[in-house]
Amino acid sequence: VAHGLRPRRRTGRDGRSSSSVARPVMSAATTRVIRSPKDLPKKEALGIFLRRHSAYAAPVSVLTGTRTQESVQLEYELSDDIEANKKIISDTLAKIVDHFAWKGVVGCSVVAFIGDRLGGSPEKVVQGCLGETVAFVHTLAVRDAAAYYQLVWGSDAAEECWKEKLVLVCILGADLDMTLLNDGRRILNTRGDHVDDTIGRWRKQVKAALKSTSEAPELPSPDGPDWDAWVGAVDQRMTEAVMEFEGKLDRIILVPHGKLALESKYRLDASKLPRVAQAASEQGCAVSLPPLMGEHLVEGAALAAIVELQTTQLRKQLKPLLQNTDSLQSLSEDQIRMIFESVDTRGDGKLKTPELMHLLELVGVPRDVETFQQELDTDKSGFVSLEEFRDWWRRTVASAKVVIISSSEAWRSLLARKPPEGYGDFVLLEVTFTFCRSCKLFEPKFKKLAEEYPTIRFVNLVGNGTVGAMELSTKELAVTASPAFYVFRRSTGEMVSSWVGKATETLHLRLSEVLELEAKESGKVPA
Repeated sequence: VAHGLRPRRRTGRDGRSSSSVARPVMSAATTRVIRSPKDLPKKEALGIFLRRHSAYAAPVSVLTGTRTQESVQLEYELSDDIEANKKIISDTLAKIVDHFAWKGVVGCSVVAFIGDRLGGSPEKVVQGCLGETVAFVHTLAVRDAAAYYQLVWGSDAAEECWKEKLVLVCILGADLDMTLLNDGRRILNTRGDHVDDTIGRWRKQVKAALKSTSEAPELPSPDGPDWDAWVGAVDQRMTEAVMEFEGKLDRIILVPHGKLALESKYRLDASKLPRVAQAASEQGCAVSLPPLMGEHLVEGAALAAIVELQTTQLRKQLKPLLQNTDSLQSLSEDQIRMIFESVDTRGDGKLKTPELMHLLELVGVPRDVETFQQELDTDKSGFVSLEEFRDWWRRTVASAKVVIISSSEAWRSLLARKPPEGYGDFVLLEVTFTFCRSCKLFEPKFKKLAEEYPTIRFVNLVGNGTVGAMELSTKELAVTASPAFYVFRRSTGEMVSSWVGKATETLHLRLSEVLELEAKESGKVPA
């Protein structure tokens, strides 16, 4: 059952309307999520937040973080009938878009409860309803909308809070969910027991703490008997997350939403989360509890949609370069120039390192800022010229013994081809992630090992480089830790060996077994 649209005047902590709360216009130095307002493909997006029982929506200026029109609210009641729920949500979205006569970019943030009621595919419902109506639509989890808002316009927007830091943003309402950011960039796929499948683990934990029969317990009242147990579960859950990073986490941000964000009696402060505070102190991790400022997930959803549109457009620019190549090593000189020029917006042949970092992350070459600066800017001018970029590409990518790929299609194509001259039938696949510090530390050893085993083709798949790579890593290869290694036979596509960890002894042992097998099959070694 869906009810009619009604205007909703949002208020801040002091009772003023949100439109009267000024926010600074972003500059290039304000955030890395959006590098510069001039770089944005659009300046405004419609933000939609689908909560348990109602939807909030408003057009948002992504330069200031303010709503450009009065927001609206549309209430509904969902049932256990998935198909009926899909129709209710589709009708709700259509009414919102019609109300604003909106044809532009839309960002839709969805709570986990709605996803459950839609059969686990909210993005399909949103895309199916709006895909042909608006210019671009992006569906995202609440955690990501919260992270975008908090690091751009929230109390953690200052560079010292996130620049070159590993930040865990936790969104807390009836559910608790997490997203990880590295140097201001959202990591596509996180690994770890306490960060992966966050909502599922939280629901089991809070169900046990409250002795509830519900598979998705609701937020208890602070005046009720379950409040202390619920807060204790939050404290335990976040403590586990902090400890899992073993001192590598720089900041944890707990962002409230729903009643926790709007009503002071639900407010959580550091005194109510003693174990988190102690664990963070021991691990050298800062804890941030943003002040009550009302719901900001509409703004976060709008910003996320613009960022996703920007990424999509850049990938489209790169697609003609990459669609016919099997790896980054295959790019020609002209294609390398086109990559360079696609981010040279000033047309002066000089790029700052952060611009190239952004581009190479999209292509899938993992590098940290400091290392990349040292590798490219050979004349220490503070800029990277086309010639410096070309030299780096020839030296580091084109002539490398390790093939770097960032898509499932590239991997399947490589595995299906006949081995190049000098190589045998076996391929060693290493799966890494851009946020994995162990992977980065092991990179020089992996390159050296490729020299020691010249007949085995060494391949590095950036597991979170693309959606396809992520699905290949998590679903097909079932990667649970990184770096992860797999030996495949080209002729049959068969996986003959797999292991996890960066111990070189294990790698030598497994590859020696592969070489013995190859020699036996070729008749060079008697059976």
